[in-house]
Amino acid sequence: MFITIISVILLLFLASFFVSVKISGPGASNRKHVEKSNENGEIPPPSSGLARFEEMRFDFLRFSEFFFLNKRPYGVNNPINSPQGSINTQAGAHEIGVFDSEDPEACKLACENDEDCNAYSHGDNAGINQCSKFDVYSPNAIESTGADSIGYVFRPKDSWAVTDLSNLPKNKNFFKDVANITLLLKSKVSALNVKSQMILNTDNVKYCYETEPVSTPSANYLEARQIAIDSAERAIEFFLFSKNVQYPKKVELALACINLLLNDLDNTLFGGNSEKLTKRQEIMSTIALSGLDVANVKYRALLDAMQKYDNDENGYLTREEYKKMIQENNSYIFSIDNSELTEKELSSNNDGCLNNEDVDYYVNTFFNDYDHDKDGRIYPLDLLEGLDNLLNLLTPPSNCFMY
Repeated sequence: MFITIISVILLLFLASFFVSVKISGPGASNRKHVEKSNENGEIPPPSSGLARFEEMRFDFLRFSEFFFLNKRPYGVNNPINSPQGSINTQAGAHEIGVFDSEDPEACKLACENDEDCNAYSHGDNAGINQCSKFDVYSPNAIESTGADSIGYVFRPKDSWAVTDLSNLPKNKNFFKDVANITLLLKSKVSALNVKSQMILNTDNVKYCYETEPVSTPSANYLEARQIAIDSAERAIEFFLFSKNVQYPKKVELALACINLLLNDLDNTLFGGNSEKLTKRQEIMSTIALSGLDVANVKYRALLDAMQKYDNDENGYLTREEYKKMIQENNSYIFSIDNSELTEKELSSNNDGCLNNEDVDYYVNTFFNDYDHDKDGRIYPLDLLEGLDNLLNLLTPPSNCFMY
């Protein structure tokens, strides 16, 4: 009996030990975790606005990559409409060889095998059949008058004979705007960054065509092109109308998009059908009403001036540099509204330049407007201060992409 009682006591003791171990194990850890969370407050989830920005960043860079790195399809505009005619060396052609030949096909083959030849003629010359090879550099050299058999062989250098079938902008400024936005968005594709930097650093913008001409673009190209354009349009709407979302370089991106639309002379973006054209008109209208179009002109003008007058390339303008700017070109007096220019007549000295009083007036006005920290320096970004208020004035189009 005594042994039984001792056994029960031992069992109860061991049971309580295991229960206490279980309770003091993970339970205590959970309590500590809860207490730590309470001490620091709840950890906020990632911003949905910033996540949306990353999506739109990706969208625009998808367009940029297609626009810059994809080769364009092209067709050949054969300048020869009739198998008979002549080639005029006085109107855009060089003769590069003549030989006797009875066979027009042999003449054609000789031109095809000569990389410098892109046109040929075969005919009678004083009773002797001859083949002439030409380097044609203008379609004006091909004439329909004459009895010779003539032909054309397309060469990649014959840009005058190329028909761009990409249906994408060829405007230099459009290229530069896309490059600017690409760099603002800090693409991780090195080839895209290199291409963008090259475009911004030169006025001779180049793009590449496919290796072989086609009659019409392929279905794959047309689909990829539409995806790229839709992506750019979504991104532009976000960068213009995302009022309550904060993200890097917001004002710069908005102005860059405005400039891009202004330089999209063919309405590639927000074009192609009446619905999109209506949206485009609404976007451009609200930009004008907000005053952001004028702000963009001022900002671009200062960037242009910086390249010419920031002599020490330190990234800002001093009073002396700005003074020199407006003395040489008064179109850089862009901090004054047109109304103020009307009220204050421009006076000049005997050399036809602004007199010192007016120059000082414009310099002081410019620095009063934009030298916010009064350090005697104006950076391009100084012109962007406060423009987020103008962004808030933008009204999304009626059929706006939902972001």
